[in-house]
Amino acid sequence: MTGVEQESDVVDNIRGLARPPVRASWTSRFALLGAFALLLVAVACKPENRPQVETIGGEGAVSISGADESAGGPPSGIRYTPTTPQDLAAQAGNDLRDLRSVMNVAIDGRPVDWTRATQFYEAGRNQKRPDGSLRSLASLADADAHALFPDGAKVFGAPNFIDKMIRDGLTGTGSAVGLSDDARRQYVDRGVSMVIYARALQSMGRAKAALDAKAPGAPAALDESWAYITGVVDGDAQRPFGLLQTAINLETDLKLNGKLSRPLEAAYITALAAAQKGDVATFDKYTTEARGELAAIFYLATLKPAKALEGASNVEARASLLADGWTAFQPIRASVTVVSAGAATNVQSAYSKPPSGAWTAADTQAVYQALNEASVLQALDIPAPLQLKQPPAAS
Repeated sequence: MTGVEQESDVVDNIRGLARPPVRASWTSRFALLGAFALLLVAVACKPENRPQVETIGGEGAVSISGADESAGGPPSGIRYTPTTPQDLAAQAGNDLRDLRSVMNVAIDGRPVDWTRATQFYEAGRNQKRPDGSLRSLASLADADAHALFPDGAKVFGAPNFIDKMIRDGLTGTGSAVGLSDDARRQYVDRGVSMVIYARALQSMGRAKAALDAKAPGAPAALDESWAYITGVVDGDAQRPFGLLQTAINLETDLKLNGKLSRPLEAAYITALAAAQKGDVATFDKYTTEARGELAAIFYLATLKPAKALEGASNVEARASLLADGWTAFQPIRASVTVVSAGAATNVQSAYSKPPSGAWTAADTQAVYQALNEASVLQALDIPAPLQLKQPPAAS
């Protein structure tokens, strides 16, 4: 029996036949192997846009790369299949949803009820613990979350820099003083995304620690990480309030379809299979890939507003785009600063410009050059297909 046959469950998960691991009968196993053989024949007969399959980890585990670039995200059949329920983590996305329902009126120029938004952030609405109590988004922005950002207190000038950015947006003080409601809601929205990103990394770290110690719990911790970045599946089988959806949106906007969301999910799938087998080397390889793809969400989101700013003809539009770029940069700012203080300063300074002044092509190039320094790309583990050296050409 070949390594691919031995790991057919892993292949099925990655290719879209996702299911929890079960002990199948010999009859069902032969049926599955027959279906898998037919799938291989079908793939062999259609070489275009074919994923590349590589054997990893020395035990026959299989990973898929080279996703179909015409897709806007993972097709409905390709899904990470959790081994444990992680509703509490997933519901953080619904708390962000409710915050957006209050704040997004600012996009249309209407005033935001900031008192209500603050209550949503501080009190919690959807993250229900087993004892029935509610966990708030504010409680997630704790010392452990802040500790994941290297030299964060020094870089940001405050020990609780994530919570501070969110509260600056909620109150219109500090770094958000004088900003419009539309700019302020971006401080809150991106700050909450930064909290969720930190929690996903925390859970991934716990999975690694459990695996290294040969202790139980690695798959469950990775499930929790996945739940944080995807959120809750809605009635349309979509996950509209997680970082995975942000990745899909960025793929579309930046003409990178299929290069971020699908590889990110495939990395989690392969890492989960490795965690179940106790394969530390494979787990390390694919969680490193996943961390790079998560960082790429903020890398790409920081680059995205730069070109649009060149065509922004009024102060209000520039203010919104500047806030978009500034807030997108904060989750990766500390990591960039550690390896290139100059690059971090250039991005920070560019997006801190007053909206009353014009944004030029030179400003765009400064941002792109800073985030594409070799040391920055390496520190963030940005995969080569996602390294955006120049703004995408207009359609």
